[in-house]
Amino acid sequence: PCENLVSLLRVNLSKLGLAHMKKAQILVVDDESGVRELVGDVLGLEGYQVTIAVDGLDALSHIRKQKFDLYVLDINMPKIDGLVLLEKVRSAGDMTPLYY
Repeated sequence: PCENLVSLLRVNLSKLGLAHMKKAQILVVDDESGVRELVGDVLGLEGYQVTIAVDGLDALSHIRKQKFDLYVLDINMPKIDGLVLLEKVRSAGDMTPLYY
């Protein structure tokens, strides 16, 4: 399963033009600790700079402080779900690519 995740992330990072940007800043947002840790660890091992957020509200806090090259979002989360987070980010003019 982990190999499949790595392959999937590599393909999608390549499509987004981030495959060779090893210093790319990626925000991983998921309320399930196992998922966010796995995704964060895999991206970190691939050489990306990873920031973790536990929910949409936490993600907004990070987004206000730092620019990211990619958002990896869960859809169903407490406080602010992924779709509401996306709406808030896009309405502020942030067109950072995302993967969900």
